[in-house]
Amino acid sequence: MSRENKIKHVIAMVLIVFTLVALAFLSSGAEVKKVYLKNGGIGDGSNYENAIGDFKEAVRLLAKSGGKIVVCGNYTFTELINLSVKNGTSNGTKVITVTSVDGEVDYRKHTNASLCFGDGKSSANMILAGKFVFENLNITTNGGVTPRAVVCNGYDTVFGEGIVCEKKGNAPHLSVIGISLDEERVSSNGCITIKSGNYYNVCAGNRNGNSVGNTFLTIDGGTFDGIVSASGYISVGFKQEGNASLVINGGTFHGQVGCITEALDTFSFAVNGGSFRKELCAYGKYNVLDINGGNMQNITAVNIADYIEDLPETTENGRPVETKAEDVKKSFVNINEYKGDVDKLISKINGVGVIIKKNTMGGNDAESTAISVIGTDSSEKNNISPEVTETSDNETLSENKIEREYLLGSRQNTVFTISVIGVIVALAIVIFAYRTVYRKK
Repeated sequence: MSRENKIKHVIAMVLIVFTLVALAFLSSGAEVKKVYLKNGGIGDGSNYENAIGDFKEAVRLLAKSGGKIVVCGNYTFTELINLSVKNGTSNGTKVITVTSVDGEVDYRKHTNASLCFGDGKSSANMILAGKFVFENLNITTNGGVTPRAVVCNGYDTVFGEGIVCEKKGNAPHLSVIGISLDEERVSSNGCITIKSGNYYNVCAGNRNGNSVGNTFLTIDGGTFDGIVSASGYISVGFKQEGNASLVINGGTFHGQVGCITEALDTFSFAVNGGSFRKELCAYGKYNVLDINGGNMQNITAVNIADYIEDLPETTENGRPVETKAEDVKKSFVNINEYKGDVDKLISKINGVGVIIKKNTMGGNDAESTAISVIGTDSSEKNNISPEVTETSDNETLSENKIEREYLLGSRQNTVFTISVIGVIVALAIVIFAYRTVYRKK
């Protein structure tokens, strides 16, 4: 082979390699990967006609890339779905979205698509092993009185817009649990966000058991039949070592709402909207309630834990320690923009060491400097601990975390775009060199 032919051959090979690389880049970034799911599916999940019939397998296909599981027909869980690293069904920080809307096609309208927990004979729970978003989805619980639950396992989970929940037989609506059912384990700072749907019990911590970690629960809308807690379900015998945060912007609540399992650090509770039918509970060691809206005229009580942390009676040298008012942790209720009967609301607040700041007269935006103190001497009313802002900082960190994830996604898209441009430029150079050789011939 002549030297000129060798050059042509090398350039041709390089051209082929660059072409394949370019195609790989373009195909990997062309669209979000999707897997189609329905009962009886025996395909590879690539489209409706070839839908897959196994939820775990659908997650396994998306575990490394993230993407969408399109529920394009009825799909029923009849046994525990335990996603895990061990089984290759952990998507970690890669987000998997479960939905029945695929572009302009809504399979709920075309095929009556739904995700069903239980078949009337057996119940089923789902334990996640990564970040999930459920949206534009019909969720059905079917069968006996045993609750069905999505257990988030400490991962950030979103129940977004367009969730419609239905129950059949004696089954309650779906429950959502932040960490685990009954295991005692250390949790990461997972967050749960609920924007729509009808649920039974919701808790951001352990259902039954002690836990370590910070929990965040945000509710923008939906209907809740049972308990809604930023910690766990059970109020006696279990503890959560860490902070708990609950933000309610909307929704209808028929059961207890607040921090039910005792939080050993700060419980922050912001009520910006929503309608409440039972009691609000704040069982943190240190509680901050900001009431900025919502309808609380029908609540039965606001119960706040009677925890006051005193300094030790003596130092290590045996000398007595004087407890100063500013060193005592208190709980605060800040009534800010509440439009209802403020005095009626205050009359329902129970707890020792609770300072109430009434910043509105109710029914209007008039401000008042009046401060009501329950269970403490009035001389302590201005000794507001700087720790009031602690949980707010945690909420800000959570918001920043989400913002960082969006920015990270943008950076990844930028890197991808630059990579593709680089491949195209390299490809153009090779083509130019190849044509140059032929011109010389």
